[in-house]
Amino acid sequence: MTNAFQHKLEKLYSKMLKMASIVEDTIQKSVEALRVLDFDTAEKIILEDDFIDNLEHELEMECLTLLATQQPLAKDLRLVGATLKVITDLERIADHAVDISRVTLELKGQKLIKPLIDIPRMASHAVEMLHNSITALINEDIELSNKVMESDDF
Repeated sequence: MTNAFQHKLEKLYSKMLKMASIVEDTIQKSVEALRVLDFDTAEKIILEDDFIDNLEHELEMECLTLLATQQPLAKDLRLVGATLKVITDLERIADHAVDISRVTLELKGQKLIKPLIDIPRMASHAVEMLHNSITALINEDIELSNKVMESDDF
């Protein structure tokens, strides 16, 4: 593997980490907006979804360019392929945050029947799993990956 290819992979992973961080933050904000009926934050999340969509497209193009120009083999090929899957899933998770925000906006003029306890707790667990999954991928940490799978039975 050439240094140029390694540099491109590191840049790709860095952007994927940035996207994951944004998505984690978006999920947390959308659930908090629902919990406290913060309509301004909900609207902001919906408007900012295009940024995440564009980031996914940009990363997808970088992955495809790496595949076409560098023709990675074995481990590197699997990592680029995994990155393609991850960014698609990250974008879908961000779409769920948008859905949560739309539900929040539908509650305008209403009050929650009871305080939200379980939804924020589940969201926090999901964000932790997401964070650990990305960390496990980047660090090639099989032990952490197994812990994430075990924690799925929450």
